[in-house]
Amino acid sequence: IRICQLKNKHFEEIRECMQEMFPNKGIYQIRADFICNLDTSYRELIEWFYKFGRAWDKFIPQEILQLDSNCLQIFLDAYVKGDGYIAKSKATVNKRVKNVGDSITVITTSKKMVDGLMELGQKIGIGTSYNIYNGIGRTSIKKDGSSITTKRLRYTVRFLKNKYVHNLHKIFKEILNWE
Repeated sequence: IRICQLKNKHFEEIRECMQEMFPNKGIYQIRADFICNLDTSYRELIEWFYKFGRAWDKFIPQEILQLDSNCLQIFLDAYVKGDGYIAKSKATVNKRVKNVGDSITVITTSKKMVDGLMELGQKIGIGTSYNIYNGIGRTSIKKDGSSITTKRLRYTVRFLKNKYVHNLHKIFKEILNWE
């Protein structure tokens, strides 16, 4: 199992989780990757993970999407620690900026994952949106100086994570001085 985590913020939590799941296996860290080598005694688990596909076709299994909203929130929180980030969101109307709270952002190349995250957001009552970036063929330079060429569409999924998602009309009313 290889987990790549570029944000130092959750390194220890991920390492502890892997150590708890696989207590007799060494957990190695090479740059931003945690690596746990599993032997054939974990064959069923390895085969189970394979069914979720590669990065560009991974998805949330129906077994998870059928859980209650509390479990779905736990799943989302854990997923974001490994594959997303939280940022401040603002709304701008008539050149006035209003902080509308935190938003969770996930970037993926899997449309199936986007569909699952959108369904999850709806089930737990969080406002969710996504956009598509077509950078196919674009070459970028990484921090280490190597280059990478984009081969797939990139989807950005955003969850507005606070009470304001249900009260946006009140924010706009305040900003626009609506009666």
